[in-house]
Amino acid sequence: MKTRTAVILKSLFYAAVFVFAARYAVRNAPALSGALDSMSTSRVALAAIPVLLGYLARIKTWRGISGGLGMRVGMREDARSWLLSFLGRYIPGNAGLVAVRLTSYPGVPKGRIVAATIVEYGLTLGSAALMVLAGMPWLSGVLPGLAPVVVTIFAVVVLVVSSPWFFTRAYNLFMKLVGRPPLETIPTTGRHMSSVLYAVLASTLHGLAFALILGAQPDATFPRFLLTASSGYFVGGLAGVLFILSPAGIGVREAMTVAALGPVFGQEKVLLAAGVMRGLTVVAELFLFVVAEVVSRRGGRRREPIPGIS
Repeated sequence: MKTRTAVILKSLFYAAVFVFAARYAVRNAPALSGALDSMSTSRVALAAIPVLLGYLARIKTWRGISGGLGMRVGMREDARSWLLSFLGRYIPGNAGLVAVRLTSYPGVPKGRIVAATIVEYGLTLGSAALMVLAGMPWLSGVLPGLAPVVVTIFAVVVLVVSSPWFFTRAYNLFMKLVGRPPLETIPTTGRHMSSVLYAVLASTLHGLAFALILGAQPDATFPRFLLTASSGYFVGGLAGVLFILSPAGIGVREAMTVAALGPVFGQEKVLLAAGVMRGLTVVAELFLFVVAEVVSRRGGRRREPIPGIS
């Protein structure tokens, strides 16, 4: 009876995750449709490609981290669980992300799931900070004077703290103090660096997608424009991630992106691009989850060893 109740509650929670994400997408569909009328549809369609590839890179990031910590889960189920947990960000308070993961890996110690999530969070923030730094020379006149120093320190701190050499020692010390078992499996340096590269690749692809939506400027080379647009987009991204009370950073990311890039490219243009990018990412997340759900059900859910990052 207890197991049956748990299954029912788990199903209801998962349904809530999907409903909140779908509700956001439907509620913003008219505004997104109106925005698309004022820009090239082909440009938005082209931007969808790096958006999708960016999410696949993020799944590879998670696979590298979770596998390095001993979570031996099949690719199909792991991708499905990651995408569902990512949609859980749309539940107010971002409570869905961790909650979904804690219920998606039966038999895996909760400590490993929490540890993998913390490391992934660190790599996500670190890669976003690196993207901000890449375009900082062209945003120096817009952002506060201390911004480069603050972002640099932030990037170094989160990347070092999330490294296996630092994190596992700190985490195991904390587990010892509270009387819980430590992590027995530690990611190798090679596996961790692969995860870092995939995290940076994911951020780069989403920065490219935003730049494609924004549209290149005639008086700037594309590399410079790409770095500037990506930098401003991830200024908003960092603000959205750190402001945990906003579901998936909705509103916060867009406002900060406009604040960073508005003086450079024009507020209306940046606001339009930020809105379209948000709509595109939500649709991509829902699409990939549906695909992962179908593939997972057809292929069966099974555990399997992970040789390297599989």
